[in-house]
Amino acid sequence: MSRLRYSAALLALLSSVSGAQDWTSGPGQAKALLDSSPAKALADRARGPQAAAAAGRWPDAIERAQKATVRIETDSHWGSGFILRANGLVVTNAHVVPDVKIGGELKVLVEGVEHKGKLVASGNKDCRDIAFVQLSGRTDWPTLALATSDPRLGEEVLALGYPDGPKEKKGPAFTVTRGIVSGLNRLYDDSACHRYVQTDASVNAANSGGPLIGADGGVVGINTWGFLEKQQLNFAIRSPDLVKALEQFDRVQHLAEGSLGLAVGFDDKRKKVVVRQVYGGRSAAKAGIYQGDVLAAYNGVTPAGDEFAVDAFVHWVRNLVPGDRVTLTVLRGGNPRQIPLVVEKHADPPPQRVAEIRNPKG
Repeated sequence: MSRLRYSAALLALLSSVSGAQDWTSGPGQAKALLDSSPAKALADRARGPQAAAAAGRWPDAIERAQKATVRIETDSHWGSGFILRANGLVVTNAHVVPDVKIGGELKVLVEGVEHKGKLVASGNKDCRDIAFVQLSGRTDWPTLALATSDPRLGEEVLALGYPDGPKEKKGPAFTVTRGIVSGLNRLYDDSACHRYVQTDASVNAANSGGPLIGADGGVVGINTWGFLEKQQLNFAIRSPDLVKALEQFDRVQHLAEGSLGLAVGFDDKRKKVVVRQVYGGRSAAKAGIYQGDVLAAYNGVTPAGDEFAVDAFVHWVRNLVPGDRVTLTVLRGGNPRQIPLVVEKHADPPPQRVAEIRNPKG
């Protein structure tokens, strides 16, 4: 079951004047709802000419996006996704396909027509919650383009997908809900891999993996999770994070996160990021990094002087590609040292013996 565990409340914001609407019958119904709203003209004037123009483009954007938005089903899980490339590469959330092994088959419904897909890459659902599925049989699959930049705060967006709810004869209904971008670059402890776009567009179970699109039809995020107890707090993986994952898949055909084999913390007194632990036999230990080293820079970036610097460093590490080489600059005894490391695949820290946790002087 999808992580988006919501009741079927229809919370999509059409405008502050016209009230909530849930578009469940495709682009034709969506256009009819927009055109028939008695407050449409007033709402458009209140939002200004740019918003009115965007509202007029929504039905066209929906019609294009519906063709590339898919329903994904495994033996025990289901969710949404969308086609990224004309060769049939589909993106969804890793938590939608946790029971499928790499190379395993699953069901992909494109406009209600069932196709077989193969899982070709999947990240850690607790961090890089992205997976890629490959369709076959065509080289001209309909696609959705990724936005070239992050959306702006307050920008109107649509959440698309096949959530749980009323079903049509051919299966789950394609649904569109509307809202705004309520927050940017949201970071939560449960995920060190992503910065999220926050939106109040209504979502429901099985919306996971579906696209969040802007007025030009470009994908600004992947609908991923939300708070059960807090309405209208829904989160999408940013398109730039998807681009990084796609680039890694093209290079190494997997979505494993990076690791340097160390743990860091923030020293409140010195206002510095400090190496708290070095895992024996891992990359940092082999390179000569020690517990107590002060992180002065990583690949030329100087950490900020607050506790958020730790989050930024961990986010950078987890998005590195295993096998790449990076350089850390550390201060030991006040002296800077530049230390090259090889990025490893992320894994749970191994058990440590006291002798392996070293804190050299000087």
